[in-house]
Amino acid sequence: MIPFAVRNLLGNGLKFIVTPKRSHRNGEIKDTLKRFDREMRLKVFFTDPDLENDNIEPLRINSEWTPESIPLEIIQRISNFSDAVRHTHIPRRGISNISSYQARLLQSIRENEKIIIMHADKNLGPVAVDTTDYIRWALNDHLLDTNTYVQVPEDEALEAISELNLEIFRWCRVHGVLAGVSVDACRYIRHHTTKNRVEPFGLFYLLAKIHKSPMTTRPVCSDCASIVHPLGKWLDLVLQPIVKKQPAYFKDSFSLQRELIDLGTLPANASLISLDAVSMYTNIDIDHCIERLSTYLATILDKYELAAIVEALEIVMRNNRMSFGDLIFHQIRGVAMGMSPAPTIANLYVAIFELSNILPLFDKYLFFYKRFIDDGIAIWLHDKDPTTDANNWLDFQSIINRSGLQWTFVEPCKKLIYMDMTIQIENGLIVTSMYAKPMALYQYIPPNSCHPPGVLKGLVLGQILRIYQLCTKTEDIDRELRLFHVRLVDRGYQPDVLFPIFVQGVDNATNYLSLTPAQREARKLARSGNMDERVFFHVEYHPQNVTSKITQQLWRNTISSPSGKETLTQVKNCSGFYIKIKRLIVAYHRAPNLGNLLTYRKLSSRTGLKASSFIETLS
Repeated sequence: MIPFAVRNLLGNGLKFIVTPKRSHRNGEIKDTLKRFDREMRLKVFFTDPDLENDNIEPLRINSEWTPESIPLEIIQRISNFSDAVRHTHIPRRGISNISSYQARLLQSIRENEKIIIMHADKNLGPVAVDTTDYIRWALNDHLLDTNTYVQVPEDEALEAISELNLEIFRWCRVHGVLAGVSVDACRYIRHHTTKNRVEPFGLFYLLAKIHKSPMTTRPVCSDCASIVHPLGKWLDLVLQPIVKKQPAYFKDSFSLQRELIDLGTLPANASLISLDAVSMYTNIDIDHCIERLSTYLATILDKYELAAIVEALEIVMRNNRMSFGDLIFHQIRGVAMGMSPAPTIANLYVAIFELSNILPLFDKYLFFYKRFIDDGIAIWLHDKDPTTDANNWLDFQSIINRSGLQWTFVEPCKKLIYMDMTIQIENGLIVTSMYAKPMALYQYIPPNSCHPPGVLKGLVLGQILRIYQLCTKTEDIDRELRLFHVRLVDRGYQPDVLFPIFVQGVDNATNYLSLTPAQREARKLARSGNMDERVFFHVEYHPQNVTSKITQQLWRNTISSPSGKETLTQVKNCSGFYIKIKRLIVAYHRAPNLGNLLTYRKLSSRTGLKASSFIETLS
């Protein structure tokens, strides 16, 4: 039984970071300086202004090579910086940001194998459940569905993994030559396939759909360490550009809202509709999906690219094996939510159907149609004859349900909820505002969390821009800004701290929205700057560590502009080119948060209840 007082700890949210007991762990600064030394040497060595860095293979094994041929002056400056950092980054005892009682509660929850802290779907916070209930939900609601999953013995699963390993290596060997799969990509796939053989299965876990009544669960597979994941990443990369070219595709809420607003005045007979696929990922028939995708891809790719993609599809979709505790299951229908290419495959599967079945409807009763994976939205044009209009509506539902999936529909209306927006038609125009589920907890990171100070500024500026982008009415913007401010104050932030950031956020949002798309892209490129002009100092944030300001001062005193010496940009490398580095970026990474500390994905690490002990009672 979880103590009621634990809500005071978990109420901080799963992103809350408990301050580590020491400002840095043994060897951390040594590793940080080693990484910095190598990055400096690489930036100094590769200073050729004519060097092209645009076509870097996204899938590649990071090199460990460190240049030796750099000026002695630079080596000395790096050494001086490292010495200065060692003298200032002294291990200090952390000041806890939770009470001793909360610390004991956290430890007791982590050690209590009868309790699991699940993540709620839709980011609705942590959910505490009995481990027995969790295992029963996973098995009874999902894994024992023999139409979708098949339990396999461990020895049989490991034998299949050995065969799969050979199949992936053969794919690299064949298609690296015929289809032109890059050498870097093939090396990446082979390297990580071998590395992932240590624990070759995905991890099956559940999200709690607490916004449903009664509560249900969403099955997810974390496959980032599975043997098929590297090939899945390649497949995702090559299919994404194809998906983005489909007529119904849109990137996010912002791009959808812009498209809707740009429609201008709608016809007088226009209404809004939405549609949602039922359990899209697990209901996709694998054979039908591969056949549909291969037939379509054959019209736009040459035979060698087609063969590589289709074979990768076969391997990825037919070899999803996942562990749940001490059990192993093979998914025989659909793709698992959480797998790298799953959204892309599902998106393209429906998009191909839409090309020949939905686009022709624009001449009949559709004015606008877009879809975000399993959620669609359209503008419906009513027929003057109510009977014809009703028949058109039934016809539309029938056509959509022939896509290979089953869909639920919101009937034509003037207002609906879609993609965290309220979308409505007012006086013939689209009007939008922000929407959040009634159960939303607004668990913004509290001020006492062990996060870098810049997190608050990023949170406020990002949310204010989101408010301005998604709300078309001034009164809605003002309301959302007030609510956002109140919620941050409720989380513990001081109004005098928030005020200047809110002012900056409003100025930033209004300036951004006044720009054309081309100007926004130009500003984005300008802000990103030339990566050759930056070098990063990676360190875990801790409030008892020296500040970023001090580290920047050490950089200026020892490397960038040391007293009595030339500035760094006036020094040449061994090839005779001036060094470009102008800025040091102190790149903080975070300590484990509550979500990490209370992770439940790897059920097999628990020594108590075994999932296999539930099989006989549930089957």
